Amino acid sequence: MFWELSGDDDKGTLINAIYTMNMSDIRVKKSLRGKKGIPVAIVKPENSEYYIEGSDIVINTDLNGAKGSVVKVEFFVDNNPIGFATGGSFDWAWFNASRGEHTIRARAEDLLGGVSESAPVKIIVKNPDK
Repeated sequence: MFWELSGDDDKGTLINAIYTMNMSDIRVKKSLRGKKGIPVAIVKPENSEYYIEGSDIVINTDLNGAKGSVVKVEFFVDNNPIGFATGGSFDWAWFNASRGEHTIRARAEDLLGGVSESAPVKIIVKNPDK
């Protein structure tokens, strides 16, 4: 049997329900609930990088070696969601980037519902003829 924990609330209700049903290998310290999540950083692209309109831009993240505790990383361009990763490298690609100045950021959620956001990364996408 598998339990999907990414939908648990910040109080750890699902994890506590599992634990109280004599599943002693899952423990949640009350002092950990509601804490700030695992820090996430965007390592690529870097601030002020230029791209050509229509390019596919790979967004790489760094989770300070805590990938096993992260359940989801969401990706945003100009505050609009472009996708999320629930495993693997927690990286994403923005396909067919539109012209203009854009702000990219990532938001990570951990097993206990803690959430953290990356610093924004500003990039410039130019017309290939200019």
